[in-house]
Amino acid sequence: MGVKRALSTLILILLLPTSCSFERRVNIPTVLHPAYAVQPRPGALIVIDIDAQQIIGKIPLKELPAPAIAVAPNGKVYVPIEGGLGVGSNIVTVYDPKTRIVKNISVGRIPYDLTITPEGKAYVLNQEGGHHGTISIIDTQTDRVIKTVDVGLMPWAVTASPDGHWVYVTREDPGYIPGKPFMFDPNPRSDEPEPAPATIAVIDTQKDEVVRIVGLREGSAPQALAYAYKKLYIALTSARIDPDPMDTKRAPGKAVIVLDPKSFKVIKRIPVPANPWRMALAPNGKLYVGHRYLGYEGDDYRKLTVIDTRSDQVIKIIDVGGEVEGLGMANSTRLYVSPSIIIDTTTDEIIGRFPESLYFRSIASY
Repeated sequence: MGVKRALSTLILILLLPTSCSFERRVNIPTVLHPAYAVQPRPGALIVIDIDAQQIIGKIPLKELPAPAIAVAPNGKVYVPIEGGLGVGSNIVTVYDPKTRIVKNISVGRIPYDLTITPEGKAYVLNQEGGHHGTISIIDTQTDRVIKTVDVGLMPWAVTASPDGHWVYVTREDPGYIPGKPFMFDPNPRSDEPEPAPATIAVIDTQKDEVVRIVGLREGSAPQALAYAYKKLYIALTSARIDPDPMDTKRAPGKAVIVLDPKSFKVIKRIPVPANPWRMALAPNGKLYVGHRYLGYEGDDYRKLTVIDTRSDQVIKIIDVGGEVEGLGMANSTRLYVSPSIIIDTTTDEIIGRFPESLYFRSIASY
């Protein structure tokens, strides 16, 4: 009887939701206004004192971190770990500045992006190493994975509505051919729409299920996503909507499309410089779009585009001197742009530079 009970207990433990794999304490000072940045190589979570404009600590990260970071309502910091070239990770690193404890949570393979709802659920986008992804949902109070959601074809970015009711996931069909089934998805969802170069999966956070998938034909490779003033903003890295799957060349995208998040009709197509791939939303409603260098002629990759989300107009283009590797709000008025630019979001002027040792893929504050 004792052996049976022990086996039952072991099976129960194995079936429990995924939990933390290890914990360690770090010695980092507590500051009033911290910001947190993700350094790519060597992988590290950087803690910044915004008031003093100083780096006060670096927490080494296992393998390559993804270009994403988020701070939960309880102050915990979450960083997906993408993993090295050809070897995907399956962890999210969590830092609690109150206890100074760092721990890892096991999620799906190749976690690449995440968003956290006001009630404190983290939705981690896992690319899974192929062309069929998942979302791991973490309770940020317990740091346990409470559910894994199948989101289907090649997910790229995730964001939540301000009320936390909806989570949106952009997806790409890299082998899209008009009218053909999904060529590169080994197990497509049964509710997939007609094939399209880009799609959006919608998750109802009360059910934690995909309730709708919508096809988009305005461009492909949707690599950034934001929600502002009851509108969705999607940066399209490629303008080519009928790509040959054997042809890796793509015309650079030059648009941010604006969608109604209920009808998913295109409200507006905002022309921007080529290859928009990073976005950050300021509290004042300005959307900042960074551009990527992909080997074509021109210097669009040096630009930072500023969009007023009330009017959906480009109000300024700032030359930041190089490819935007990362950007994010360090506080309510300071936008940090890697390589080394600080922008005042009230004036959209460059007001300073941070130390050369601060090179990051993403940044966030509490």
